Amino acid sequence: GKLRGARPQKDGFIHLSGQQLFPVTVSPACLDRALVALERIITTTLARGYDLKPTDAGLVLVITDEPVALSLSETTKKLPHQPTPAEVASLERWEASHKRKIARGEWSSIWDKPQIPEHDVVPSGLLMVEVDRSSGYDGIRRKFSDGKQQRIENMADKIVTTAAVCAAAAIERREEAARRERERAEEEKRRKEAERRHTLEKKRWEFLEAKMERLEQAQQ
Repeated sequence: GKLRGARPQKDGFIHLSGQQLFPVTVSPACLDRALVALERIITTTLARGYDLKPTDAGLVLVITDEPVALSLSETTKKLPHQPTPAEVASLERWEASHKRKIARGEWSSIWDKPQIPEHDVVPSGLLMVEVDRSSGYDGIRRKFSDGKQQRIENMADKIVTTAAVCAAAAIERREEAARRERERAEEEKRRKEAERRHTLEKKRWEFLEAKMERLEQAQQ
């Protein structure tokens, strides 16, 4: 309902976000395919016994109590820009003014020259799903895109499986970080104990040397 009720912005895309929504960026032409893909991902997620949970960053998959983010977007492509009549007229006015100033011997800046872009960035019609995007590189394939023989709406099983792998990897990273922290704490504890023993031994030697010095003085 949110997607169908949304309107595209100036860039030609519908941008959707919210606590109970997957982040979505698609053009109206790909809206139906995006809905099918999301529906199949959600159905597959629930069928496997996983859950969905709203968060401040959007809706996430919950697998073994581990939240996994997911977003759907449409890629872009560049096309040669066709100057609009307004752009052409603006450039012609600037050039005429520039020539008049030069002819009169006046200084004319080129910094305010109207710029007509060479390319337009437009929706490509190709969808992409990203899973657990902010976790960094660990060898797990997190991006799934339309290809010549595959479509995002037919990849729900792979996407949810990847989400499960990402959840397991996140748990493993957390456990590894906890293990390293325990090792660091143990190492610090051993260092402080060694330092304490060294200080105690030093004090013992200082006490013994003082006793020996007094004994020597007494003997003398």
